[in-house]
Amino acid sequence: MTPSEENLQRLAEDLKDDSVAVGQLGEQYPDLEGYLHEVVKEAAENGRGDYAFVVLDEMPAVPTDMRNIAQELLNMTDVDTVVLRTPVYGTIVSNEHSRAEIEAAEIVIFQDNDYVASFRWLTETLGQDPVSWGWVNAAIFAAVVAVAVFAALSFRPVKREELT
Repeated sequence: MTPSEENLQRLAEDLKDDSVAVGQLGEQYPDLEGYLHEVVKEAAENGRGDYAFVVLDEMPAVPTDMRNIAQELLNMTDVDTVVLRTPVYGTIVSNEHSRAEIEAAEIVIFQDNDYVASFRWLTETLGQDPVSWGWVNAAIFAAVVAVAVFAALSFRPVKREELT
């Protein structure tokens, strides 16, 4: 279903109940909503933010409408981040995470057909501090220099008399 204005209000109300709306997919997979709700609950309990997960039954006629729908749902609810999926693709909008973080995550999450696992991955990794490669490289460089200095200081010249 691509929500009309009226259906958008119903979706927002559904999200206020348990932060998950799975549409007709819930009929095929009755446990899906419960599993997704567990991920939402774990994220909130572990201080990773308030998420909502929405599945539309069909792709909107205009693909950019996905982002508009997700943004409207974000504005109509108390969550920090809305993940919206369709059978074809999806989008993520957030008040908490940068667009760069979201776009990097979208590359991963929407290639995975396991909605629960990909959503769990998202809630566990979105917003995490990346590895500071500058400090890692500096530490490796310092270790290499220390080994080189130690090797140079350990080397003692051999006298001719010691060779015979």
